[in-house]
Amino acid sequence: MMRATIAALALVGFAGAASAQTPEDLRRLDRWSAERSAAHPVRPMAPPVAAPAPRITPLSRHWVCMSAAEQQPVYSSPTVESRQIGTTLEFVASTGAMVDGYVEVLHYSGQIGFVRQSALHAWSGTQYNPQASCRVLGVRDNKTPVFSIR
Repeated sequence: MMRATIAALALVGFAGAASAQTPEDLRRLDRWSAERSAAHPVRPMAPPVAAPAPRITPLSRHWVCMSAAEQQPVYSSPTVESRQIGTTLEFVASTGAMVDGYVEVLHYSGQIGFVRQSALHAWSGTQYNPQASCRVLGVRDNKTPVFSIR
């Protein structure tokens, strides 16, 4: 027990001596800090620049939002033999024009495509908000459609 007490006192004494700083120690630390600051000056930063708002070009025809069965093929023309340009997501932009059982859509790649009529239905909100409304605002510079969903 006596040894433990002596060891504890010795540790407290060492810790106390190690943490004590003399005025000379503080002056030396201040000098080192000034030398480091002089060696690595802080450059003035430029004010942040806001990213330009994306340019949205209105579409020449009237497009509406339609709910879609996901992962349905989007064809380049209204026939199953035509090239597939992609697949549908939860909703698409459509003119509502029908040709041989296919509905015209504006695919996310910016291309006009066709989806089977059975894969589309009137807008019914999103899976996260069934009460949401949707408008097709136009296309970005890369021709991808812009939706306003509220």
